[in-house]
Amino acid sequence: MFNKLFSIIILFFILTSCGPVYQTSYSYSPPEEMAGKQCLSSCSAQRQSCSSNCRDREQTCEIVTRSLDLAESLSCNKRKKYCNSNPDASGCFSDKYMDCNKSSGSHSNCANEKNECKIECLSYYNECYINCGGKIDTQRICVHFCDK
Repeated sequence: MFNKLFSIIILFFILTSCGPVYQTSYSYSPPEEMAGKQCLSSCSAQRQSCSSNCRDREQTCEIVTRSLDLAESLSCNKRKKYCNSNPDASGCFSDKYMDCNKSSGSHSNCANEKNECKIECLSYYNECYINCGGKIDTQRICVHFCDK
């Protein structure tokens, strides 16, 4: 009975997790005045600077993550060696010391940070664009699992 209920719950989550995926498309219309067009050049410069900052943050995140993973692995290997020599020592019965090749999963955190940074840059750019007198039309487009 429990297995059947568990299977139904899992099936429900699988089916509901495949909803439509949308992407936002932007259509930019520049301002007509010359001052507004000149203002847009500062928006572009800010966007480039923001993008560069994102790349720097991503690289720093990856370096820190690799360093932490290496330190964790070295510590794990040291602990594993100690436990192999002293199997009755306290804490040596835990399985967490036996697989030292596991990554902490921080690389996905770097990818999330990169995505959030890109969204931030786009948001700043769009705000600047509008403040300069430009217009932005947005359109949500279904890209995956769309109803036909």
